[in-house]
Amino acid sequence: MTKVTRRGQITIPTGARERFGIKQDDYVAVYGSESLIVLKKMALPELDQKFEEALRAGEALTKEKKITRKAMDRAIREVRHG
Repeated sequence: MTKVTRRGQITIPTGARERFGIKQDDYVAVYGSESLIVLKKMALPELDQKFEEALRAGEALTKEKKITRKAMDRAIREVRHG
């Protein structure tokens, strides 16, 4: 068990880091839904690939749904400012 700090950080216990080979400066992806959180050790090339995939999926979705830049900017303002 670990505790979340006020800055939103957690410590992965030593036993878990050793078991999964997680070292300082490694990257960990965070996935989940509702009350389940999954951490996955990632190599930098994997992160770059996942980011590119997410960008392509987002671009395809905006084209499919015919979402304009103006509509996205408006939605972002609404989320930021209520």
